[in-house]
Amino acid sequence: VDQQLDSIQLTLVATNDMCADTTTVTVPTFFAAVYAPNVFTPSEEINTHFKVSIPTVENFEINIYSRQGLLVYHSTNPEEAWDGTHNGTRCQQAAYVYTVHYTDRARPGTWQSYSGTVLLLR
Repeated sequence: VDQQLDSIQLTLVATNDMCADTTTVTVPTFFAAVYAPNVFTPSEEINTHFKVSIPTVENFEINIYSRQGLLVYHSTNPEEAWDGTHNGTRCQQAAYVYTVHYTDRARPGTWQSYSGTVLLLR
């Protein structure tokens, strides 16, 4: 899914003692679809990397942290994926917290945030 277009329909009503008037307007809303898997398995043959996908992304930054708060991965390239290592060493099987800051074509110049957890299984 690239950019999704949706809309909100608003009904405006103005009244006084003598009359009432109503009009309906449709306001388009745009949002970017963000996809992030909740588990990956670097030691297996499928789902070997963790990557957050935002089809309409323009600027991007991701940080992944261990439970102890250690930054284990950082990237500003939305095409890169984490392979479950830190400085060339395999990370332990555990849950990791990630934060993503990005701008997209739906709202250019407006930074947005997305966060979650991912389970690394070995």
